[in-house]
Amino acid sequence: MEPLSEYEQQRVDNIKRNKELLRDLHLEPLSDQLQGQRLPQKQKPKRKPEPRAKDNSEPRRTSARLRNLPAPSEIAAKRQATEETLSTEANKKRRRVGDLKLEDIETKLINEGDNERFAQLLQGLLVPGSTTSTRKTPVAVEYQETNDENARPTNSDNSRSSTIPLALKKEAQNLKIRHTWSTVKVVPERIYCSTFYPSADRLLGVAGDTTGNLGFWDIHGTKEQAEAEPVVFAYRPHSRAITGMMYSPTDSYKLFTSSYDGSVRCFDMNKTTFTEAFVVAEDQDEYAFTWIDSDPTGNQVHLAPFGFSHWLYFCTDQGEIGFHDLREPLHTCTVYNLIPSKTKCLNLNPVNPNLLVTSSNDKTIRIWDIRKMRTAGATRGPAASHDTPSQLYQFEHGYSVTSAYWSPDGKRIVSTGYDDLVKIFAGDDQGKNWKMEAAIPHNNQTRKWVTMFRATWSTNTVSASSDALAHPYFCIGNMKHPVDIYSGVRGDIIAQLYDVDHITAVPAVANFHPRTPSMTLLCGNASGRMVCFCLTAVMLVTVIRDDGRTNIISLLIKISGHKFIH
Repeated sequence: MEPLSEYEQQRVDNIKRNKELLRDLHLEPLSDQLQGQRLPQKQKPKRKPEPRAKDNSEPRRTSARLRNLPAPSEIAAKRQATEETLSTEANKKRRRVGDLKLEDIETKLINEGDNERFAQLLQGLLVPGSTTSTRKTPVAVEYQETNDENARPTNSDNSRSSTIPLALKKEAQNLKIRHTWSTVKVVPERIYCSTFYPSADRLLGVAGDTTGNLGFWDIHGTKEQAEAEPVVFAYRPHSRAITGMMYSPTDSYKLFTSSYDGSVRCFDMNKTTFTEAFVVAEDQDEYAFTWIDSDPTGNQVHLAPFGFSHWLYFCTDQGEIGFHDLREPLHTCTVYNLIPSKTKCLNLNPVNPNLLVTSSNDKTIRIWDIRKMRTAGATRGPAASHDTPSQLYQFEHGYSVTSAYWSPDGKRIVSTGYDDLVKIFAGDDQGKNWKMEAAIPHNNQTRKWVTMFRATWSTNTVSASSDALAHPYFCIGNMKHPVDIYSGVRGDIIAQLYDVDHITAVPAVANFHPRTPSMTLLCGNASGRMVCFCLTAVMLVTVIRDDGRTNIISLLIKISGHKFIH
């Protein structure tokens, strides 16, 4: 221990002396007294816990955040509603499987008892001979300049004339909307394609929309009600847009429809049933058909095996062209990877079905010889790839080409493109010596909400004044609401059809009737509504037969100006 310093030693001595002094005076330091007087602590008695009564009240609110639960907010409710909507839409777009009956695919346009009325309408159309073709065989026709309304073209060596026959122009310009309704709702959504039932006995318009609905409009029929409503029957055989439709060239009681849902269906008017004609494999739901066609001549002899009428030709959004034998299993087909982008249309030449024309998003129109495809194709699934066959000709637009169709004589092609042009190409029926005859300026910018325009030829060879073989002509919609009819020779305008009381939207889809005695035109718009331009008023007469059954026949009254010609 270290020795204390002088100061510390003095302090210790002072403390010792003070304590001795206090002890002599009998005064102890207070600190010593306090340290010796500690009171004993009393132990508190332990209280026994009282039993708590059970609380039957509602549970206390607790934090959802601490329990990792989503907050019940409007955002969560909207998210759930969106998910449910997407799930519902996905179910709607799922392809329907198997054969479909009318009562299974009714739309909101169907009322009670309409299925029976539709079946009766179809039975009235299934009269023997009612669809017998009066179509003439296309021949090489030369155009001679004339002012005679009744003059018909003859075969000669004279050069073609671009003069439009006066009878054709007069008939086209006299087309009117004869029905009493302003427009008729045929399908629920935007019309994508349409056609006529190929019989002149009774006008039956058919339309397909963007959600897979197929509508039938009895144009001159009325329901037995005080309001005289139009006769419309609509069903939903497909789950996505109906992209193309055609009646069989050998059996007009069968209607084929193609769809983006990856299926081609056949509506059998005898059985009133939608059957599957061709379906892609189940693992290829995105395989979308964009158009269908078949041999327009219905020939069962030439072009074996490709020219058989049981062959169905189709194109897809992947640029493929395929063939399906209707006698083979549903998933069997032959596919050719011909074009690097979406193929929007294909069409077989009505005179020489060896020739096929296509239009696509790569700005091209191509002519193919299908006989040269036999070496590249084989019957197999749609995902198969083959060597690209050679093509005969190729033409171009400035932008995507929406359609390309052969004229009735097989010597011309009319195409529609997003470069705001309608082009006419001319050649011979052997697919040689092709050149562009005309480029018609035409606003084709339909955008998203209007169906793309397709210039469509008239194939009617029955009418004396509007024979499509005598002078080919075609129709196309117009963004300013008329329907344009052009000459297929030089592209001159023949007529612009418009009715301010009936047409209030763009008639994007337009088709001519193939067999009526005079020109008849069907138009559809983005609201699912249609109108019909014609020259005749039709009176429907019910005839009671000896066996008690009834037949409905139509009496046509041609209208010339304001006079009725019986």
